[in-house]
Amino acid sequence: MDLLIKNANIITGDGKEPVHKADILVQDGIIRRIGVNLSASCRIVDVDSAYVCPAFIDAHRHLDWAVLRDAGFGQLERGQGIGTAFGGLCGMSGAYTSRDWADYISPCLGPCPQELLDLTFSDYLDLLAGRELPLDLAFFVGMGSVTSSIKGMAGGRWSTDELRKAQDILSASLEAGAMGISAGIMYEPERFNSTGEYVRILSAASGRHRPFVVHLRSEGDSLVEAVEEACEIAGKADLPLVISHFKVFGRNNWQRTLEKAVQVIEKRREEGQDVCADFYPYSCGSTTMLTLIPPVCQKSSLHDTVEFLDSGEGRRLFCSQILREQEHWDNMVQSIGWHRVILSSAVSELARPYVGRDFQSIADSLGEDPANIFIDMLVAERGRAGVIVHSMSDSDVDTVAALPWTALISDSLYSVTGNPHPRLYGSFVHFLCDFVFRRGVLTLEEAVWKMTGLVADRYGLSDRGLVREGLRADLLSFRKEDLEDRATYDDPCQEPAGLRWVSTSGKGKLLYPGDNR
Repeated sequence: MDLLIKNANIITGDGKEPVHKADILVQDGIIRRIGVNLSASCRIVDVDSAYVCPAFIDAHRHLDWAVLRDAGFGQLERGQGIGTAFGGLCGMSGAYTSRDWADYISPCLGPCPQELLDLTFSDYLDLLAGRELPLDLAFFVGMGSVTSSIKGMAGGRWSTDELRKAQDILSASLEAGAMGISAGIMYEPERFNSTGEYVRILSAASGRHRPFVVHLRSEGDSLVEAVEEACEIAGKADLPLVISHFKVFGRNNWQRTLEKAVQVIEKRREEGQDVCADFYPYSCGSTTMLTLIPPVCQKSSLHDTVEFLDSGEGRRLFCSQILREQEHWDNMVQSIGWHRVILSSAVSELARPYVGRDFQSIADSLGEDPANIFIDMLVAERGRAGVIVHSMSDSDVDTVAALPWTALISDSLYSVTGNPHPRLYGSFVHFLCDFVFRRGVLTLEEAVWKMTGLVADRYGLSDRGLVREGLRADLLSFRKEDLEDRATYDDPCQEPAGLRWVSTSGKGKLLYPGDNR
């Protein structure tokens, strides 16, 4: 349907051009003209000086199974202005999934239907191609999925044949339409992979200019070394690097370690390496309970790890290690304390009543040690539960947000829970309300750029991300006084208010590298 949007205060999405008043003529889903006092024989929408900007692009959502599993998928995404979203991040892709791997990542992606196990990347995209999609989607192939499909959850040194299998999988996935490769080097079984092994495996992607998007090996005490490792891998593999949800956790690192990591990245950029990062606009993270287990307590499979922790020996070992600093492993609990670790997703009768509460308060109410409570709940959940961690400094988050090479993401998790991280519903509107209108960390033009034009440019989506003639007409409208972020930690499942779609170019579709039709 053709449309003339009148009296818009346009935020172009390029981060430079100031807000300016004009009309926008949309024909066949494309912005045909932008100017003052336009006229046309079509439907007219007068937005009466409201802001109009491009639809938001979320380059990091763990939606890989939700899009095929959840009735009503797309409602909460479009409710916060997202027109394009990416899946397959942190090494976790919908393809190449064994049952053990599916259970391990279920606190991030939610339950995996049986029919989605053991698919190739091409198989996975074929399933999506047969669905009506509510928004445009693109997917990465995950190194965690690839690693687990070849070596199981135990990891270990790669043989020549195993390396070749991994290279073949990456090549086939990129040929099938993967936007790039993601890694979750902090997680099982990727944490067993060496820097050199990553370089060898990723050689299958060299020269394709597909991004390598990395959840670092460490986001705490060893953040600087982890950034250096990611830069080394991407540099030797000749791939653009995106550091996922760039941050630093642990009270001893606040206002200290981040600056050193930024210096590493900026030095690489000055030397010509293509390195950038993204972030979410909260000082709390969200992850699986399994990431809090010291390596000495982990076994070769999720089942074996749970069984070991359920034994007297495993419980004693966990309790003796959980408040100690660990060599080559960031101990989240030791660095922030049990009172900052909140149970966010659980389905068992034992754990579910405590969703939304921190482990210290749960333990205090039961007269128990929080480490024992944690093990009881982890065993009851068979490892498939999630936590929210109050792990970051607000000032560090502001620093990352203001960097010229960082883009906004949500890092939304789709686990089965009534208490998700509020970023699932609120990230983009929260960014505007808090970082722009309430505290002035960024200008409105800068913030919208980090949600639109910057992301489109980074991933080669040349047909969107800007209010510009000839581009897609996925357009949002809002007024400062009406915009409200309603999702909170206490009540997270609340859609924002004040944001509305004034134009959309059509139904959702799958996106492929270089395909901007």
